[in-house]
Amino acid sequence: MFPKNWAAALLIACLSVATTSAQAAGKSTGFPALDTYRDYTNGSFYFCQVQVDTYLINKEIGRPAETPDCASLMRDGSVKRYKEALETLPTAEAKGALKEYQVKLLTAIDSVAPQMGERRIGYEARLQRAKTELREAWVRLELEL
Repeated sequence: MFPKNWAAALLIACLSVATTSAQAAGKSTGFPALDTYRDYTNGSFYFCQVQVDTYLINKEIGRPAETPDCASLMRDGSVKRYKEALETLPTAEAKGALKEYQVKLLTAIDSVAPQMGERRIGYEARLQRAKTELREAWVRLELEL
């Protein structure tokens, strides 16, 4: 049986993913390929975060666990959807804003995995900064549409 703290942490992470993904998916931009890109990147980022959190929790309680490799899959999927979304945007400004978002996304993907010897609080702060930068970049994109 799992320790109580492990189950609670996983439950909180799953609820956070569901809430964030539902909020992001609820607002249409008017560009279906862009909506697909946004929903994919948001969902994949948070799913990857849950996988890493599960790995970290298992590691903390001494259970063997493989390091998740969700970042490479997410990177490949986001690049494909980025190109599709980019073709549908009407202005150079919107395309530039989407490119900025993609750059921040690729940087954020790299931040999902904890660094060697990194303390949990430092990891969480770094991940929160990455998420904030992603939200800001998306808002800039929406302003250009």
